[in-house]
Amino acid sequence: MPSLSEQIYNLLENFDYSSNPEERIRILRGILGRLSSIMYGSEKEEEYTEVFRRLKIRLKELREEITKNEKLEPDLWKYLMNSLEEIRDELERIAVKENVIER
Repeated sequence: MPSLSEQIYNLLENFDYSSNPEERIRILRGILGRLSSIMYGSEKEEEYTEVFRRLKIRLKELREEITKNEKLEPDLWKYLMNSLEEIRDELERIAVKENVIER
């Protein structure tokens, strides 16, 4: 079974190949969960608790945006994809900073 670090790396790679906002949200939630597991019980847990909570809320808001709009107009799709890219980048920065993955 791959380590959590390998799983995070694979999820980041899968994210890059996906163009479906719902799938990207699922992938980001997976990365978030694995990072939370790695930080759990460490001295870094408290430092990242608020960051992870904020990101979970943001992902929930984006999912609600998809649910509200049955048909994703191009502008909404672009907004969702840009927002998800920003969250991905933030999660990757955390993973690199904490030596969970290498850049």
